[in-house]
Amino acid sequence: MQFGKVWMIACLLIVSMLSYAESISVVAGRSSQPYTYSDQGYGFEVKIVDEAMNLVGYEVEFLLQPLARAKITYEQGRVDGLMTINENYQAVKDSFLSITYITYRNVIVSLEERNMVVDTLADLGNHRVIAFQRATIALGDKFAAAVAGNKGYWEMNEQQQQVAMLFLGRTDLIVIDHQIFKYYRNRLNNADKNQPVVYHEFFEPNHYKVAFVDRRVRDAFNQGVRELRASGRYQEIIDTYMSE
Repeated sequence: MQFGKVWMIACLLIVSMLSYAESISVVAGRSSQPYTYSDQGYGFEVKIVDEAMNLVGYEVEFLLQPLARAKITYEQGRVDGLMTINENYQAVKDSFLSITYITYRNVIVSLEERNMVVDTLADLGNHRVIAFQRATIALGDKFAAAVAGNKGYWEMNEQQQQVAMLFLGRTDLIVIDHQIFKYYRNRLNNADKNQPVVYHEFFEPNHYKVAFVDRRVRDAFNQGVRELRASGRYQEIIDTYMSE
């Protein structure tokens, strides 16, 4: 009987605490799986933001839109935060930027057994290459120059297909974010997906932040991210999505 009373009181306290949680809205650009969305709904990037804010007493309502639209939504003052940005974005002028909470890292991937020679970006001109859409813009002038005139270079929006074509031998190299590659590789039915691969790394990591309208919310988010990292929960969230 006594235990039942204690349990009831504990439940009431939890409900009471939740009722006092402050609600905010955050918009995110709908990027490739598994960052902002996944087979299960929201992706691990959204999950990290959600849990970080929960730790410091906030409930978050997320809105996923194409990135260009997400910036407009934020500029119009319709939400409290904008994910996956850096200080160079005009949309976040006069905003309060968080610490880095997520890092994207683009790599060039080849099959180990093919012994692809990719010592410099210029070597890309000698191979069949499939990159993500708008890669020549995202990866800078040196990359764009390296693939200019390469009739075996093309870009595609479907990154799952990118990965599949690598293991099927229909391309020599793919240019892709390393987490996106691992995510789609895990979902291939082709037994060849277990072939060893080589990561050719030429690109600087892209470190992203959240822009907030309110400094107080930004400071709270920073605290939540630090707590997630310190507890090991941050990496646990990513690992859970990558192993699904």
